[in-house]
Amino acid sequence: MFIETPMFVVIFCMMFKRILSKPQRKHLGLFLTQRMVGSPKHQTISKLKKLFLNSPSTNASDNFLKTPTNAWSKIKEKRKDIISSKFASKKGALIIDDTLCYKTGKKMKDIFENFCHLLKKQVLSHVVVTSVYKTPKISIGYDFKVYIPKEIAENFKSKYDLALEIIKDAFRRGLIRRVYMDSWYCQPELLRKLKPMKLEFFGMFRIGRLKIKSKGEWMTLSIFVDEIINKNLFSYRTLKGRKKSYKIRFYREIVLVKHLGKINLVISQKYDQKKKIFNEPRVYVTNVFSLNALEVIRVYLNRWDIEVFHKSIKQSYGFEDYQVINAQARDAYFELAFLSDMLLHFKRLGQLVLQGASAYVLRDVSTEKVGSEDLVLSALAAQKKGTLNEFIELCGFDKKKFDFFT
Repeated sequence: MFIETPMFVVIFCMMFKRILSKPQRKHLGLFLTQRMVGSPKHQTISKLKKLFLNSPSTNASDNFLKTPTNAWSKIKEKRKDIISSKFASKKGALIIDDTLCYKTGKKMKDIFENFCHLLKKQVLSHVVVTSVYKTPKISIGYDFKVYIPKEIAENFKSKYDLALEIIKDAFRRGLIRRVYMDSWYCQPELLRKLKPMKLEFFGMFRIGRLKIKSKGEWMTLSIFVDEIINKNLFSYRTLKGRKKSYKIRFYREIVLVKHLGKINLVISQKYDQKKKIFNEPRVYVTNVFSLNALEVIRVYLNRWDIEVFHKSIKQSYGFEDYQVINAQARDAYFELAFLSDMLLHFKRLGQLVLQGASAYVLRDVSTEKVGSEDLVLSALAAQKKGTLNEFIELCGFDKKKFDFFT
């Protein structure tokens, strides 16, 4: 049971001081605390009362989520500004993907039946196009946009359009020079729109009717791949993994793609030790021509960070644990998950340092003047258990200011 929001969360919320009022920052702190330390499942407003003794009313918290104001759009813009100022890198890259949020409520805004490749059936869900900003040091959630199909959309935008909006926003802020995407987004329709920005891309092509030109002859990608396999033009290599070694074969060629231009194309197959055959081929592509086949594959594997991100925000930060009809409240839950991810990165990097606030507690000063009687009681309890240093570190205080307890 928490008496009040932990200090490191309060410090984080102070970053939004210019766009949020004090009551709004308090609501934001309560929701973030709930996601950082509460149950991974059922991250609802009613659960706040089980975490906080002095929590605001349910109606107040509910209004903060769904009242039609610009608060949440401002929070998103501020969060991206913080990423630009705190985490920007000359080697920054953006990873694009989408994820499903399974739902049962048919009255939810923008809900529709979508085919789930994992379950192999149509499921009621929201489809969210997401992105992760990746640098050599961190991978942090960047932006999200909800996809709405033509049948129910007022102003329809395809997944390619939504992905392009996210990429352009990151490019405008000077954050990226590279984009990673899977086979769904890695299509000439989207890739040719990256040319004016001169961005590098790494992705995979779906083996199908895509037209390519190899050694002066036009053919479909499926026929090209079949020819490489039938003629056995591969190079073979045994690679060492974390637990075991595995065998792959690969082929690299610079080809011309219709409506796109020259690309560096790599065909790869992994050997199945149990079945004693090579698995289905994969086609990796990039517009970086200086890389060899294995380097292209290794660089593309950076895309996996967004899969880890999806798992984290769904299992820990309540990304899909919302039960709301209102679209703004739904997007607020998405934004809270992204904020929780950012808060965790700040905590790990030790950037949530208490500044401009005092934690001095003199022997002859009443606890009311300290600001929180519960803070002193908690410190005394931590001293008795021998965990005072851990308590001070969690709250983000200077250890020297608690010398009188020791």
